[in-house]
Amino acid sequence: MTSKKDLKKIEIGSLLVITWLDASDSYSEGVKVKELQEWADKNGNTVYSTPGYFMGVVNEKCYLGFNRDENTMEELYRGVAEIPLTMIERIHAIQRPRRK
Repeated sequence: MTSKKDLKKIEIGSLLVITWLDASDSYSEGVKVKELQEWADKNGNTVYSTPGYFMGVVNEKCYLGFNRDENTMEELYRGVAEIPLTMIERIHAIQRPRRK
């Protein structure tokens, strides 16, 4: 599990890859919240690696932006991922040259 304390050390706008588990990904079969543990026991967790720009943490979820619009001066993202903190396994920072 990743804590808010750990995420506070990450600079907003940093490019990350977050590896996380999703026990509720039922591949369109549909799973009710009360059935999540049963689903995970039967099928295993689905593991994702999601890349994106760190936007912050709100309500126990980590937000990543993707498809950043380079035509604007502000940090405008065309898509946003929200990942529950309790599902995060690893966070990898992507090193890249700074824009000039």
